[in-house]
Amino acid sequence: MIEIGAVEKSILGALLFPEPFSTLVEECETFGNPKFLWSVLKELIQHGYVKALHRDSKLEEYVRVDNPNGQLFRSTAKGISILEY
Repeated sequence: MIEIGAVEKSILGALLFPEPFSTLVEECETFGNPKFLWSVLKELIQHGYVKALHRDSKLEEYVRVDNPNGQLFRSTAKGISILEY
């Protein structure tokens, strides 16, 4: 289990619908640079709070931990439940 702070909640809130990483960076830029946000996002993916989707299908889970380009990201039900508190 990871500690969910302001950065993580901001990312989860920005990903209520499938979004590319560039949109996430724009919406969460006050929390840090893209490398930091990518690091936090990978941790959220690893713990099941966010799913990575292939940009073309939006249905197939597709995780490449080395590069966020070409993917969309969406908060899971587990991630959204964090926002309700």
